[in-house]
Amino acid sequence: MREPLFIRVVKNCPSTTETAIQSGQVPPGEIWELDFVAVFNGSAENFLIKIQVLNRSQAITYSYTAALATLQAALPAVNPMLAEGEILQVLATGSSAGGDITLLATGWRTPIRENTGG
Repeated sequence: MREPLFIRVVKNCPSTTETAIQSGQVPPGEIWELDFVAVFNGSAENFLIKIQVLNRSQAITYSYTAALATLQAALPAVNPMLAEGEILQVLATGSSAGGDITLLATGWRTPIRENTGG
């Protein structure tokens, strides 16, 4: 049976290097069907945002944008679906002044059921 999924991760982006903000890993036997993903910039400065799905060591970028000043949301055009073992990640690059970046996502946790034939 599907269950609601809510992800909220806040991390300080203190420098001009990429800072990774990650959800937890999708547990074995589940998929996450995301219906909303947003990244909020809590600083007064511009940040570059990459919204990605990590699958082992491979990162697939779904959105790449400059998030403008305070609390503007960067939203991907397409919301990804994550399979077991994958991670939703945001890479944020800001100025030396830093500021908090929030990853927010909602959707559904859906169990994977084995095909028993028939």
